[in-house]
Amino acid sequence: MPSSDPPPSSPTAEEETWTVGRLLAWTQQRFAQVGIDSPRIDAEHLLSHALGCSRMSLYVDHDKAVNGPERVRFRELVKRRLAREPVAYIEGKRGFHALDLELAVDGRVLIPRPETEHLVDWMLEELPPAGGLVRKGLDDVIEEPAEQDDDARGEEAEASPISEEPRVELLDESEPWVEADASGSDAASEARASSGSGAASEARASSEAEPVEPAPPPPDHRAVLDVGTGSGAIALALKRARPTMRVVACDVSGDALAVARSNAERLELAVELVQSDLLTRVTAPAGGWSAIAANLPYVREPVWRGLAPEVRRFEPRLALDGGEDGLDVIRRLVDEAPRQLAPGGGLYLEIGYDQGQSVPALLVARGFVDVAMRRDHAGHPRIVRGRWPGGA
Repeated sequence: MPSSDPPPSSPTAEEETWTVGRLLAWTQQRFAQVGIDSPRIDAEHLLSHALGCSRMSLYVDHDKAVNGPERVRFRELVKRRLAREPVAYIEGKRGFHALDLELAVDGRVLIPRPETEHLVDWMLEELPPAGGLVRKGLDDVIEEPAEQDDDARGEEAEASPISEEPRVELLDESEPWVEADASGSDAASEARASSGSGAASEARASSEAEPVEPAPPPPDHRAVLDVGTGSGAIALALKRARPTMRVVACDVSGDALAVARSNAERLELAVELVQSDLLTRVTAPAGGWSAIAANLPYVREPVWRGLAPEVRRFEPRLALDGGEDGLDVIRRLVDEAPRQLAPGGGLYLEIGYDQGQSVPALLVARGFVDVAMRRDHAGHPRIVRGRWPGGA
């Protein structure tokens, strides 16, 4: 069993014996002793951060000796983790989304979770590149296929049954996608056929004579809003994937907006930032928002007291505590959003594991249609989407 103290940081007779491998083994055991969930991964993150190398390099240099100054740095990081400070805050960064945005994070903002990537993915499916695919029609209330992630905010140590609230029936979903310029009419088919071979021959001759410049992308008049942006994770992922789309992000916390602004500038992504309590200081574009995304506080106040120390002691309570039933802030946004959404615009909400009935019911009661839910990788309800049919 390892000593309870971090590895020695001052030169000793054993200095050369503190190799990368030995430090990892010691730290992994020590973290496991105090109940840290991912002791090996956390040890690798901290040692690679202290040495300024990749985690892969730790395996390549497994037998390499770690010198005194490097051990001093590592020792301080280990002490912070033993105090249960999250690794993301210790490193000052967290990767997000398949596009691999590296976001700066600290105690002013919630640490982005993999579950929130499901929200971004769903929005990108339904907000395709300008000139791409479009979705037809509005469905009834539906449930997306289940996927298999760790719990979002540590609010559920074990899977809990869905609460017995008034139920919203969730049906299977079909995805009626069509090409934006597709036409099923006979007239369109005849027109294409009649223009046929002559046009094709001319096009081939022209292309052989001189390269043709690709057509510029069509104008993108869509605008989306990220409410409660925190570090800017959702807004920046959307802007990276849809660079021609207008993206606006708001947060009630000026400190959080400072982090989001820093991330946007470093990533060179033009996202507009507004300090606002939900939509109170947000001005919708003409015609309304194409979509509104929100990862709002949804942890029930009684659950707050039982959260892991990493969450309860270090992450901002303002971004987590949703009141007695977890829905205080979500309920307000569901009420406000229709006044700013475009007809057919979507409201995308991250929710708690036990809110898979209550949040869809809120949307249906407010008049949203095409209400659907997706689950996270652990099988828990995690994202709800509803479309606003028009009017406020």
